[in-house]
Amino acid sequence: MQLRDEETEVRILQLGLYSKNVAVRGLDVEVVNHSTGGGVSKGLQYGLVGVTEGAFLGRQNNLLANINQQKFVGFQGISAYNQIGFGEAVQIGLFNRARDMSGLQIGFVNWAENLHGIQIGLINIISGKESPQLLPIVKWSL
Repeated sequence: MQLRDEETEVRILQLGLYSKNVAVRGLDVEVVNHSTGGGVSKGLQYGLVGVTEGAFLGRQNNLLANINQQKFVGFQGISAYNQIGFGEAVQIGLFNRARDMSGLQIGFVNWAENLHGIQIGLINIISGKESPQLLPIVKWSL
């Protein structure tokens, strides 16, 4: 059951099993967190799975997956899977994925199309650079 309409922005606190809203500003604690991207989500997000279709500023800390499809500024982790579209971030998880990122990725597998920063993990891939595509342990790009 969702108290607020899907087209509204939630402010301060959202608790539940699953909610779908335009954006959340504040603390979002649910099993599945879903923001559709009509506004900028800001704050802390905790649960099993977090999906943000729009911009996010803050910390996503969902156990199974942190997924952000647009601009992300903040921290993602500690999770099985982390993904951002673009932005400035620290990602800590088993598998970290970014399209265009400045920051740090720490995990077993780190994959970025374009990265200005450092990857620390077993498998590190920067697919948009002409330098070696795959490098174990530590890889950086400036």
